Amino acid sequence: MNKLQFDKWLEEIRSYGIKPGLSRVIELLNRLDNPQDKLNIIHITGTNGKGTTATLLRHILEEEYKVGQFSTPSIISFNHMFYVDGPISDEVLYRISDQIKTLCEDMVSDGLEYPTEYEIIAAIMYQYFYECHVDFAIVEVAMGGENDCTNVMNHSILSIMTEISLDHTNFFGPTLLDIAKEKSGVIKNNSAVIVHPQDEDVFDYIKNDADKKLSILRSFEGQVDCFYDDMMTFAYKGLEVKTKMMGDHQARNIIGVIEAINYLNEKGYASVSKEQLLNSIENTVFEGRFERIEDWILDGAHNHESLMGLKSVLEHLDLYHLNGVFAALKDKDIDEALKALAPHFDLMIVTEANSFRKCPAGEMSDRMSKLGYKNIIIEENINKAFQRAEKTDQMKLVFGSFYMLSELRPLIKKVH
Repeated sequence: MNKLQFDKWLEEIRSYGIKPGLSRVIELLNRLDNPQDKLNIIHITGTNGKGTTATLLRHILEEEYKVGQFSTPSIISFNHMFYVDGPISDEVLYRISDQIKTLCEDMVSDGLEYPTEYEIIAAIMYQYFYECHVDFAIVEVAMGGENDCTNVMNHSILSIMTEISLDHTNFFGPTLLDIAKEKSGVIKNNSAVIVHPQDEDVFDYIKNDADKKLSILRSFEGQVDCFYDDMMTFAYKGLEVKTKMMGDHQARNIIGVIEAINYLNEKGYASVSKEQLLNSIENTVFEGRFERIEDWILDGAHNHESLMGLKSVLEHLDLYHLNGVFAALKDKDIDEALKALAPHFDLMIVTEANSFRKCPAGEMSDRMSKLGYKNIIIEENINKAFQRAEKTDQMKLVFGSFYMLSELRPLIKKVH
């Protein structure tokens, strides 16, 4: 398989859409001899902070261990979703894909359904991590938990549940508890879970589920006193933590990672010193999470909680009179948060994410106009949206859909 053949295959399987159930991916992995059951998996779910958590864990652990990280979507490239000492090479990606494509065709010949895009991506990931003999596989769910295509292992050494909020309600149900029930499905029997601060009913459900599964549960308080300068600093359990990431929400993500490392150390899975831990946290720079590139800031805030977290950072840093570039998916309930952000912008360029779930730019413009945005430009084409913003002198903030960020970031990096 070459790039042209791979891209054509991927386009074909995307047309199958999202289908419920895990039977297809379980069958596909069975035909690969179940690589997922030969890995030490740290499984991460939640609504916000999954990518930050996964990346921080990798940076800390890869100082001493071979680590695989799966995070989706990647704002850099398709290959970056499969990360072991760097993104997967095209040669290895196409070789494994060739193997999996043959198995998918065999499944159809046997009267079974062809796996969907993310089921195939999950199979590529598990097979690649197995071939690399990673010490730890850090796996971020694609969407959800119990019925997510990554949730096919018999055991994980640890689950992490970041803050849960209302998102993807059309898939999981209209309430936080509905979503919590889906997310809690990643907790495995006789394992452990780190739980970020949650709504009381959500936490109670997760705790009861962990108890039923005889799994250890660790949690922590959500209140953190953060101090802002060139870096953000805060104290936790006697540690003075410094980070280039900004926002109280990022402090909570970091604390969740600290608790995860403490657990891995205590159980003998890893041996990470306080110095290694703090140095890795301080030196981690994460693409698309309040990332600064000269006079651009990129942040993947795309739902209510993450947008309110972004507002808090802008207030702490006294950032106003910004020019924004924004795109959203149509299933996001974000009007209240967008209204709160409006005073920070002099100009808003509304564009569209490259996704079948995109919210049309004209529709989003109408919504933002009613929410207090005074100067709005509609530019459906992301390249043209970038060119318009680049010509302005003010600080520019790109936020919203990760699909949009993944297209805009290379344009910004090419110029800056």
